[in-house]
Amino acid sequence: MSSEDFILLNCENWTEENQAYYEKANAELRFFQTEALKEQRKHATDFPSAQKPTNLPNFGRNQMCPCGSGKKYKRCHGR
Repeated sequence: MSSEDFILLNCENWTEENQAYYEKANAELRFFQTEALKEQRKHATDFPSAQKPTNLPNFGRNQMCPCGSGKKYKRCHGR
């Protein structure tokens, strides 16, 4: 398994001084100089949002917990 982190910088209004500074800082890392790198523009709405599962069964607080612990639901997973 692999993981990649990235930093999103708005470079539209950079001065030549800003660009030179970051190019110098990146010279050793070569962070953006890989053949596999592809430019993509994404918006926050392009990513899936977390949704609460809708197919969970309802349990009464005083019923036994379905996990098999032997405790009442309110004392186990109902917290």
